[in-house]
Amino acid sequence: NEMSQKYNIEPAMIKGIIKAESNWDVNASRFEAHKGDASWGLMQLLLSTARGVLGTPDLTTTQLINPRTNIEAGTKYLAENWTRFGNLRDAVAAYNAGTPRLGANGKYVNAAYVDRVFKNYETYKTLGTVIGNVAINVEEAITSPESVPVYLLLMLGVVGMVIVTREE
Repeated sequence: NEMSQKYNIEPAMIKGIIKAESNWDVNASRFEAHKGDASWGLMQLLLSTARGVLGTPDLTTTQLINPRTNIEAGTKYLAENWTRFGNLRDAVAAYNAGTPRLGANGKYVNAAYVDRVFKNYETYKTLGTVIGNVAINVEEAITSPESVPVYLLLMLGVVGMVIVTREE
């Protein structure tokens, strides 16, 4: 949420990119042969891109795979693309391909990636709404004999426990 607020990007969009880029693998790396470089971390940033975005020319790959550093660099890069290209869909296309290039068919050259990110975004946005609308009263669930605790496991890469109380 800190990076979301700092760069005005919804948390669900940040999570959508992380899911598409690394599937939540903190140590993910992928060699980019056409660039002679590699993408690193949760948001799969090139070291040169992260250095430029963060203004840290001495940034190392060890520092870049740190989740906080990686998410800050990725979120800032997405925000800069959004400002540069004027809309979020173009910003996501550029995040992956450098620019929001269109093919002969009029679709992004990386349309499958863009669609996957937005599908993930909608999923995380919906999950956030559902979870946000669940009233959780742990003390009542523990102390009130009239309440029956129900445990729900949340999926999609993030496992958590939520106690929902039901009045009988």
